[in-house]
Amino acid sequence: MVKLRFLILATLLGIGSAHAEERVFGPKDDWCAAFKSAKPGDEILLRKGVYLKPCTIRAKGAPGNPIVLRSQSAVLGNRAVVAYAGSTANVIDVRASAHLLIQDLDITARSTQVEGIKLYDVDDVVIQRCRFHRLNGVSISANGADSNGVVIRGNEFKNLKATAIYLGCHDGKHCRARNARIEGNLIDGAMPKDDRVGYGMQIKLNSDAVIRDNTLYSTKGPGIMVYGNEDPEGTPSLIEGNYVQRSAWESGILIGGGPVIVRNNVSVDHGLFGIATQNYKGRGLQHGIKIVHNTLLNNLRGGISVDGWLIGSDNVIANNLVAGVPDQQPIKPPRPNGIINGNAFCPTASDCLFQPDQAPFDLRLNPKSELRGTREMGPEDWWPKDDFLGLKRELPTSPGAFEGRYPPEFDKLELGKYKPRPQRSRE
Repeated sequence: MVKLRFLILATLLGIGSAHAEERVFGPKDDWCAAFKSAKPGDEILLRKGVYLKPCTIRAKGAPGNPIVLRSQSAVLGNRAVVAYAGSTANVIDVRASAHLLIQDLDITARSTQVEGIKLYDVDDVVIQRCRFHRLNGVSISANGADSNGVVIRGNEFKNLKATAIYLGCHDGKHCRARNARIEGNLIDGAMPKDDRVGYGMQIKLNSDAVIRDNTLYSTKGPGIMVYGNEDPEGTPSLIEGNYVQRSAWESGILIGGGPVIVRNNVSVDHGLFGIATQNYKGRGLQHGIKIVHNTLLNNLRGGISVDGWLIGSDNVIANNLVAGVPDQQPIKPPRPNGIINGNAFCPTASDCLFQPDQAPFDLRLNPKSELRGTREMGPEDWWPKDDFLGLKRELPTSPGAFEGRYPPEFDKLELGKYKPRPQRSRE
């Protein structure tokens, strides 16, 4: 049974009204068909229950007035679960759509051929507060056609057997993802049992994204990888404020090409490096890469690895803090081409940091550390204005992701233990 309710949105003067329809569906209803007649502002709500059929959505809302698909309840245990057990479709395909919000759904599938949400030819599609658990295919992808303004925010990805987020086409020609935002997500486990890599997220060639304030644990491949842009004047990606821990086989953050800004990240316990650059397939895209103010702890091969940097490529490694790698070079090679300055090295991490020995970590500088307030920043806009916690950076500032101040709201800082990173300060 479909329950219909009408919401009348009157203007402040009461001179007119806009009508948005709210439709509520149960597991046996054909909720997918509702998108055929959906108008800007309409909401399609799914009651608690398990929905076994896949859905292809074609819908166009309006700027600031999206069409909405969401679980009627956001409470865990009372949410709609879309669980496709077949192998001939994706759980949700979104095609030729714009101004669409997908929210508060639980999504799962068994087949390696089935993806959670796959986007084709979309603009301003927001996926937020959804949970993707135990998928054997990619959880969210936009690699079948161009996309613009995709937002992936506040979602939870757990116990995956494939990559969580895949935006853009591998060759950078058949499709591009532009102006994507990936913010505040928790990824806990992307460990394929076969020969697939298992990334936390990857932004393919000639695509760009803001990747901010995410928490990533236990990936088989890199936690975050961007492939760069063949146009050196293309929009730079931004990788900022992420907590990345325990890539089994790779580096925490891998840069296949620029331009990209990598700042205020914490990268811990990886099989290779905390941050690495790679001249992927010899493409020669190692340009415009800024690696500044990151904290890198206990990475097996060292802090930062550089590959394919040439003189005059506008690359920078500055004011990073590398700790806990006594038997490795903190930066490899030790003097790569580019601007390399202000980086700090603590072979014994406890000499510099509050609590680096076991999770939960506190990776701020010890108040007695001589490194506090010893670093300068330039006028360029790629320098951070704040730190990992959102605290305003003061000059001189401190190396690494943390400013070196200890306000009461962060009296106790805990990183790791499979929890999301702390919320940013509101100062």
